Amino acid sequence: MPGPQIAAPNTQSLQITLLANDKELSSATGFLVSHEGELYLVTNWHVLSGRHAETQAILSATGATPDAVRIRHTTDDLSVRVDRVEPLRDSDGNALWLELPLIQERRTDVAALRLTQFDGVRPYLYDVENVNKSIHVPIAERLSVIGFPFGITAGQGLPIWTQAFVATEPELAFDSAACFLVDSRTRTGQSGSPVIYYSESGMFSSSAGGLVIGGSGINIRFMGIYSGRINPESDLGRVWFPWAIAAVLKGGQPSQSL
Repeated sequence: MPGPQIAAPNTQSLQITLLANDKELSSATGFLVSHEGELYLVTNWHVLSGRHAETQAILSATGATPDAVRIRHTTDDLSVRVDRVEPLRDSDGNALWLELPLIQERRTDVAALRLTQFDGVRPYLYDVENVNKSIHVPIAERLSVIGFPFGITAGQGLPIWTQAFVATEPELAFDSAACFLVDSRTRTGQSGSPVIYYSESGMFSSSAGGLVIGGSGINIRFMGIYSGRINPESDLGRVWFPWAIAAVLKGGQPSQSL
């Protein structure tokens, strides 16, 4: 019998675990991109640094910050996952991930880590520079946050889809930052999740105007990376634009201050 049909974005979200001295600190989500022939894990700055993106306060109650990340990768067999551990710091304690150096207040909560351990891995990539802008995503549109709330999976290592609604204009920067807001009941572990528009019916609003009905196949637009709620009392969360991710890959530098 043929295997089950699996939605393509299920292969792209990766469960990650942050480690300090080989002990688990926290869990989160990430995804892979390619840049200049290298593979990178993309997630949030606060995930890899273990610090609040704005205050830089240490997030773990243990007082520790991560020194490595364990990535649960997809393989050619979608029922099998393999773990690969990547260091977050070199032998001198310097950070290995890329971040935007000009944003001293850490407001761009995006980081990219070049991978060195990917034998046996099947990389299913997001293209952060060539998003499907023919799909118009208006205010109040429904999106999907695809990640691992509380570090749990949907089985066989697959992520869980949480629904989110566009809460601010998705083409305009919120509060002068490279992000927009969504309204979604996300939880810990979903930081670093890709956020997408997904239409299995083939229907979508066209950027050229009007509604496309009965389009061919599934239509997807990558909207950015989720980084958590703006306030613990709110369901509003930030989604950083794809171009912010591209900026980290093109112009990012390893952290010089932590």
